[in-house]
Amino acid sequence: MAHRGPVFEMADALADGANAGEVYVSRTGVDLLPGSGPGADDRGVMRVGAPARDVPVLALVAG
Repeated sequence: MAHRGPVFEMADALADGANAGEVYVSRTGVDLLPGSGPGADDRGVMRVGAPARDVPVLALVAG
């Protein structure tokens, strides 16, 4: 059974957009990380969902 909905659409888009060895997250994902956790590098904006919306994308980096 395939999962559906905006959360799964965003997760699929972030996973598909990441390069090998990278983990892409939304701004919300970064905001939920503790202060001493990994940092994040800006990767621009990705169009996600239907209707499409712009989502800021960041790549996690070792802290």
